[in-house]
Amino acid sequence: MPTLTSSTLLQLLVLCVCCAIPAYCQSYVTYLEEAKSTDLIESLLRWRRELHTMPESPFLEVSTSQYIRTQLDQMGIPYEYPIGETGIRAGPLGTTDESAPTIALRADMDGLPITEEVDVPYKSTIPGHMHACGHDAHMAMLLGAARLLKSREASLPGRVVLLFQPAEEGFGGARAMINVGALRGVGAIHGLHVWPALPSGVIGTRPGVMMAASDRFSFTVRGVGGHGAMPHNTRDPVVAAAAVVMALQALVARETSPVDSAVVTVSRFNTGPGASNVIPESVDLSGTVRALTTETFRRLHRRVEQVATGVAAGYGCVVNNVTWSEVPYPPTRNDEQLSALVREVATNLLEPAPEGDGTDKSLTRGSARVQVVEPSMAAEDFSFYGDVVPQSTFTFLGIGDAAKRTDEGLHSPRFQMDEEQLPLGAALHAALATAWLEQQAQQQQEQKEAAAASADTPSPADVDVETDEDAEDASQSDTEADEVAVSAATAADSGKDERLESLRKYAREKGVHRMPSWLRKLLAHEPEFARAVAQADFEEGLRERLELARQRREEQQRQHAAAAAAAAAAAAAAAAADADTTAADAAAPAIESSPSSHDEL
Repeated sequence: MPTLTSSTLLQLLVLCVCCAIPAYCQSYVTYLEEAKSTDLIESLLRWRRELHTMPESPFLEVSTSQYIRTQLDQMGIPYEYPIGETGIRAGPLGTTDESAPTIALRADMDGLPITEEVDVPYKSTIPGHMHACGHDAHMAMLLGAARLLKSREASLPGRVVLLFQPAEEGFGGARAMINVGALRGVGAIHGLHVWPALPSGVIGTRPGVMMAASDRFSFTVRGVGGHGAMPHNTRDPVVAAAAVVMALQALVARETSPVDSAVVTVSRFNTGPGASNVIPESVDLSGTVRALTTETFRRLHRRVEQVATGVAAGYGCVVNNVTWSEVPYPPTRNDEQLSALVREVATNLLEPAPEGDGTDKSLTRGSARVQVVEPSMAAEDFSFYGDVVPQSTFTFLGIGDAAKRTDEGLHSPRFQMDEEQLPLGAALHAALATAWLEQQAQQQQEQKEAAAASADTPSPADVDVETDEDAEDASQSDTEADEVAVSAATAADSGKDERLESLRKYAREKGVHRMPSWLRKLLAHEPEFARAVAQADFEEGLRERLELARQRREEQQRQHAAAAAAAAAAAAAAAAADADTTAADAAAPAIESSPSSHDEL
């Protein structure tokens, strides 16, 4: 009889792994190829550069919004406007079934109050404002994803919503979008941010906390001003404010665990106009607090005012006008499963870089270009979506390239975008949306099959309770199970589908309860694994399993028979004891009524 060899085991393992690969793990290279087509690249560049010329303040993105709606009209994509003041909810793309799984893709629209210092043909035309955080690129990439998805709309097994969101820069535009129903029906959401700290073409993500919670504070340290030559006649708020700044650093250095991450930054220290020999009446301070955990964030929030007030009092000054922003940002947390899907899709999406092109060869494999990054202490109002949507994830797209001068930090007046990464961002958006929808469709199908199988599976009573006639031919049926299952699983002249059907036919004709439990479960709930089993060469393994199942069943029958015999013996003994007790009880009154017995007493 043949035995299970190492090669046979390897074959079975490979078959099982291959059959276990989900349908949504297809190749997404075509998305990137299409995104790199001349037509789409030209559109991506045009969109990004035209949007770069029109940076607008939060909730005032009127021209920006009109531009995006024009592009959506040209693609034939419907939209709702205004959503959250100047926001847009485009789509849904895909099926018209409103109950179908729905994923949202998001891009932010607002610019920053920064004067651009980069001299390019598409430089900002709005004085004192620029797109210094890449939001122009975010919008262009989402428009690119819209075109990719629109061309595949008929095959999408669900719905995709596109969110163009206003006011990310400190004003909580995400919350405004949520409040007016932009997320209705959405089960997952993905956001993308260009990231100069990562090398160009690298995709960064992580499960759990991705970005910090953040809030802005400001307060005034007020004292008594006077002449700089006579400081003893003053209550110097400058010295007091300087001491406050230093003391606030201890909130992190001495009150926060070294393994926790938090930042307290005083970014503005203003004494107002005045001569250099005059001690001012007050000093205005402002800054931010940031933390990766909500608990630490709340503690810092509370302690800033306590420390500032206490330290200032030591210098004879007071702290007043303490204010915080109206919309503090919670931590941005990535759903573990959706973050894993981002890594899987991104790895599948990326092609190896061509040899001899001068690129860093550590980045030439897709898996090397997808990194699990450390959390960032920057903050994002994308975090609000994660508090509402079951699955949300935020991804970094590396654009750092010193040769192109695209490694300048975010919010810098010299910030520049590596435009070669625009196709990658668009393709990642579209491929992830497709993969998530296919994943949901596959899971729903598996649930339906499992429910149908459960409905067809006999109840425990039907399976386990046997008649005497059943017990008599149990051994014969098990032998049949051995022969038929082995034959069906290993017949050389049958394809895998026919062999699987042979197993199923046997189960239908002989009864599911005649097959060992492991095989019943395999056939009922794991059809893909059963398909692998049906085409594998492992006669000995199957025989051993069937023999073991038969031995267990015979042992159970012996145990049941022994238990039944013991129960019958116990019942007989109990009946005999009851009979003796009854006889004794019947004899007792006769003794009491006997005259001779009384006479003798």
